Amino acid sequence: MRGADQARMTTIRSDVSRSRWAAIGASLAVAIGAGGLLTASAADSAPTTYVAITPCRVVDTRAGSDNVGPRATAIGNGETYSTPFVGAVGRCNIPANAVAVVLNLAIVNPTADSFLTVFPAGGSVPLAANLNYTAGQPPVSNAATVQIGTEGKLSFFNLRGNVDVTADVSGYYLPTSSKTQTISFGPDSPHWIFGGSRLAVSGCITISSGTAIAHISLDLPFGSQISSISGSLYDSSGSAAAFSLSLKRATVSNTGITYSPSLLEITGGSGSGLVSGFASGSAVFTVTDTDSYFLEFTTLPATNAFCNASVTYTLP
Repeated sequence: MRGADQARMTTIRSDVSRSRWAAIGASLAVAIGAGGLLTASAADSAPTTYVAITPCRVVDTRAGSDNVGPRATAIGNGETYSTPFVGAVGRCNIPANAVAVVLNLAIVNPTADSFLTVFPAGGSVPLAANLNYTAGQPPVSNAATVQIGTEGKLSFFNLRGNVDVTADVSGYYLPTSSKTQTISFGPDSPHWIFGGSRLAVSGCITISSGTAIAHISLDLPFGSQISSISGSLYDSSGSAAAFSLSLKRATVSNTGITYSPSLLEITGGSGSGLVSGFASGSAVFTVTDTDSYFLEFTTLPATNAFCNASVTYTLP
């Protein structure tokens, strides 16, 4: 073998070798469990439900009677080919809200030592491989679970030469149905950070003499969406002393902590008796790893008392 050809083959073998190790890393980063699809990145993952189907073919790039899908030519040297994987595609019908598909991939008629990578459309080609092959080898197949990308598409990347590809779907993942929950806090809740004097009314408790600001922290899972708050206060003074219950947000950044104005707010103070309120908005507020949420009671004289508060949120 001449020096230039030998150098080229060494480069290809190095590429294929790296792709094999990347593929091993990718397989460790993806796990299928009874609860859904888990990936290495929390930003890319969410609770899902798996649906198994009778295998059906979406892609077969071979020409003639074998062809399935919009393409009937091999994937070329260094080429990325993208095609839809939701809706009526090939011989399948995949729901439009599917977030990932389980595939059986095969390559046919490779003309060079190379590898195939399948990834979500719209992103860059990852350093990973789903299939490795050599020039002229018989068809080889492998299973893969791949997240669906932009416009409902998957992308196929071939490193070297030309190769025909088939892709059969045996199942898909759908988003798990959301679940709305309400949590309630009373004066004895561990989330309540102030003591006080208890009144003989509905377990209500005063929080200080004079006016005060009290916080109730909300320990909610990441991805939860807060939709409404409610609360009650006992106004024992008969003086219509004003109060408010607000949902607020603290955001942590590299410059410190910033606090939002009231996102949802209940105000009142209508005289002696139990006063309740409810607040919701057209927007929902999502719990992230840089944000935390809390309820804030303000302007509570000692003659008034905190009774309860509730937060309604939807799980991711």
